[in-house]
Amino acid sequence: MRLLLTILLITASYTFAFAQHIKINKEQLLFLKNEDSIQVIFNYEKQERGGKRISEAKYIDNRKKKIQSKKKDTIVWLKDYKNSKHLLWPKAYISKFNERLSKYKSPELIINNTTKTNYTMQVNVLWIYSGYEFAGSTSPSKVKLDILLINNKTKKIAATLNIDESRANNSDDDNDSTWPNLRRVENAFANSGYKLAIALKRIFDKN
Repeated sequence: MRLLLTILLITASYTFAFAQHIKINKEQLLFLKNEDSIQVIFNYEKQERGGKRISEAKYIDNRKKKIQSKKKDTIVWLKDYKNSKHLLWPKAYISKFNERLSKYKSPELIINNTTKTNYTMQVNVLWIYSGYEFAGSTSPSKVKLDILLINNKTKKIAATLNIDESRANNSDDDNDSTWPNLRRVENAFANSGYKLAIALKRIFDKN
């Protein structure tokens, strides 16, 4: 009985951590109802990595050393890392956001430099923790984001949103991928898009 109670408490705590709400000012964000699409850009300039909050350059150097110790190709990893950073992570965030709000009259998030939009969503990535799974022990990936909605005409910030911590774990398929740590972070970005959509859906009417 005591063991069951402990498991239930752990599960409840775990679920809450993964489902933290994003605070929004609904009145401040009503302008979004008039938009068909919003351009998205990701900014990694201020990002820190890991529990010790090291720089990205230091993280890459540490990761290369670890990969070399396992006799793997660091050139391949760095290429895949950059592809994740600039393509897969933003795509996961945007896809999950759009998917969650597909039944609402909400703007579509896009990454398309040729499409003119009234607003840009600048996703400032402040912190990434890759997490791990080793010998039965797991730790989820975590990301912290500062999101700015910028009026493209005036260049002024129309609203600011904060995702203090979005977490994710890997599926079995993710763990079978070439670089499970990159996939785990991708899942955290997808969860961020989902959480943001949940927070904003109160603004929009259903289709």
